[in-house]
Amino acid sequence: MTVGYHLRELRQQQGRTLQDVAERSGCSRSMLSKVENDHAVPSLATLMALAKALGVEPAALMCGDASGGTVCEPAGQTAAVPTAKGHQVAAVATSRAGKRMQPHLFSAERGKVAPGPLAQDGEQFIYLIEGELLFRVGLAEYRLRAGDTLYFDARNEHDFTPVSERVRWLGVSATAPPAAEPVSPAPRRRPARAR
Repeated sequence: MTVGYHLRELRQQQGRTLQDVAERSGCSRSMLSKVENDHAVPSLATLMALAKALGVEPAALMCGDASGGTVCEPAGQTAAVPTAKGHQVAAVATSRAGKRMQPHLFSAERGKVAPGPLAQDGEQFIYLIEGELLFRVGLAEYRLRAGDTLYFDARNEHDFTPVSERVRWLGVSATAPPAAEPVSPAPRRRPARAR
C-alpha cells in the first residue's frame, strides 16, 4: 500500500479535512490531494511535516500498522520510489513504531536530480555506499566518496549533486534532541596574592 493510501486512511480516521491537514503541515491542499491519489510522492521533509500534522510517526504513512519490536528486513524487501527531485528513496525499518530515527536508502544518477534546497526538522546522518556525491549544507560543500560520512542539522538548507554516474547512500533522519540548558560560566577566581 502507498503513502497516499495511508495518508488518506489516517486523515479520515481522525475526521480531518484536506484543508486542515494542509494548514497544519504547511503543504498545499492540491499537493495533499495529489499524494493521496498517488499522483505525487512527497519529499522526506513533506512526509515528516504530514506525520507531525497527523500526530503519527513518519513510518505510519509508509507502512500503516507498526510494532515497537525488533525489525529485521531481508535484502530486497524495501521498494524504492521516485521523488519529484529526481532521485529514488526507500524507507527502511518502516514496521518499527516509535522510532527516534528513520533510515532511508537513496540512489541517484548524474544529470537526473533537480537542483533546489531541502530542509526539515531534526538532524541527518549520511553514509555514502557507492559513487561520488557533492553535498551542500548551508554555504559549505562536501565532496563525498564511498565510505565517507556527513552529519548535520537538517534545518540548514542542503542539496546534493551526483558526481559519478550512479550514487547510493544511507541517510538517517532523527528528531533533534532537546536544546541543552545554558551552562552557567564557572565563577571567576581571584588571582592569589603574592606573600
